[in-house]
Amino acid sequence: MKMYEKPIVLENEELAEGVYAASSGAGSDTVTATMSQIADSGDYKIHVTADHVDVDKDHGGTQVLTITFNKPVEYSYSIGGALKSGDGTNTLKVQFYNDDEGTANLNIGDIVVKADAGLAVTSTYMDCK
Repeated sequence: MKMYEKPIVLENEELAEGVYAASSGAGSDTVTATMSQIADSGDYKIHVTADHVDVDKDHGGTQVLTITFNKPVEYSYSIGGALKSGDGTNTLKVQFYNDDEGTANLNIGDIVVKADAGLAVTSTYMDCK
């Protein structure tokens, strides 16, 4: 089992965007979500990666990301995924497809949401189907 490593975030006040990171060791993947605000808008882009572990080689190719925020979000779109539920709430479920088996570093995709200022990712969980 891989040990949890807390993400490091550096602040640079000269930039016009905020960057946040959250990760979780729950489920079959260790998920990292890095969020940045798109300048001059209420849009936030969350880039999702995962260290996928499938010791039984029974991976079916579908992963469902559950991502929780500190406030409600409006789902705009995702690259590589499709919304399953949660639009307008604090928790989104987004389905992704990847046919890799075994252990891999997955570049899952991006999710774009709209929210009020101060949005932060509070938890992530990836369930492998």
